Amino acid sequence: MHSTQKVLIAIGFIAAVVAFQFVPESVAQAQGNGNGTTKDVVVVNSPLNPVPVTGQLAVTGTTTIAGNVQASQQGPWSVGQSGPWTVKIDPAQNAVAVASTPAFFHDTGFGVINEGAALELGPYNMSAISDLRVSGRAVNGNVVVQLMLIVEPAFPILLDQFTITGENGSTTQTRVYPVPGKNVLVRVTSGSGGSNYHVVLSGR
Repeated sequence: MHSTQKVLIAIGFIAAVVAFQFVPESVAQAQGNGNGTTKDVVVVNSPLNPVPVTGQLAVTGTTTIAGNVQASQQGPWSVGQSGPWTVKIDPAQNAVAVASTPAFFHDTGFGVINEGAALELGPYNMSAISDLRVSGRAVNGNVVVQLMLIVEPAFPILLDQFTITGENGSTTQTRVYPVPGKNVLVRVTSGSGGSNYHVVLSGR
């Protein structure tokens, strides 16, 4: 009787040892590596069931964020960037005003014109502008400014003329004209004895 019990106990011990050998390795690894430390657990969810994240989250390296992102902040933010950025403005929501620049501009600089000489500026094509501004300065003499229209094949037609009197020093005068035609010529002459002059033409 006692020998039979010993045989049954031995058979049961051997069966337990054999059963333990068939335990899946993945189950054993999930519990630990045998050295008292735990293994990392990776949880994979479908896009329809994302894992919620709360608290503070630190991100290092390169991260891609897709979809709608809601962000709020307290205190100042500092954003750094490398590489070119493209910034677009929605014209339906924003009005952008750009300061206009002259469509036409010519500056003779300061020079001398002798008595009897004539300085011709142009003819210039004024088809892109609507107004022409003529500003002149005469120093130590009189300067005559003539605005002329070129009509081919005829000679220039005089449209206006004004004299800048600079005999007693420096005098400046400006006139603005609606552009009378496509090709415009400005002629500058001096009075008796010559004069120093400076003429600026601009148009929009």
